[in-house]
Amino acid sequence: MSAHYPMGRFGTPDELAGTVAYLASEDSGLITGAAFPLDGGITSAFTVPE
Repeated sequence: MSAHYPMGRFGTPDELAGTVAYLASEDSGLITGAAFPLDGGITSAFTVPE
């Protein structure tokens, strides 16, 4: 299944932890209503035919 992901692999918990730590820190104080897709690019690569 990971062959369908643009990065060719699944992310690890350690890779996700960096984003979580950032969002939990004061450095992200101005972040509002943002999406952080941590999906290895599958969201951008997936298309639905019309």
